[in-house]
Amino acid sequence: MPYMDAGGGDLVWRQRWHVVVLLLVMLWRLLPAPLLAHGGGDIQVNNEPVGPFLVSVWMNPPTALTNRPIHITVGLADPTTQAPVLDAAVQLDILTTDTQTPVLTTSATTDQSINKLFYETDFTLADSGTYTIVVTVTNAVGNGEVAFDMVVRPASNRWYGWIAVAAVGLVAFWAVWQGWMAQKTAVSPPPLRRPNRPA
Repeated sequence: MPYMDAGGGDLVWRQRWHVVVLLLVMLWRLLPAPLLAHGGGDIQVNNEPVGPFLVSVWMNPPTALTNRPIHITVGLADPTTQAPVLDAAVQLDILTTDTQTPVLTTSATTDQSINKLFYETDFTLADSGTYTIVVTVTNAVGNGEVAFDMVVRPASNRWYGWIAVAAVGLVAFWAVWQGWMAQKTAVSPPPLRRPNRPA
């Protein structure tokens, strides 16, 4: 009579777990992105001299999407001492790149910064396309401005993402259940029978 060895269930279980781990990674990749933490992102302006300041600008997420938060972080430093400049007013003007039509104006402040050393702001844009962000910096010492372009892409339909998440979750559950059943039904081999002694 065929049988499964005692370790067979454990082996199947371990093999199933490889599948589960892979599926969980896929699930994590498919989850809708949460609101991003302040700071960080891709650098758009790197220590560029702007008036009496050195200006750096980061954007998060690196790929901007319509109707999703876009986080801008501005760092200001004194060119001589490299010390952070914390008494400036920072304004962002967002314009369409092709027509230079103003779309939005927002202020970046240290109030949103966790360590209070950067000027930060969040905003959303409804339409996809290429935009120019003009950063204007002013304090008692002087002022200046710097600009960079940003491409905003259409956000994908969130329902497709949730359907994919549900599908991956069901497959992961099935893999775990199959592994558990294999381990549960595994049996030990029957004991060897000693040959009968001749009479």
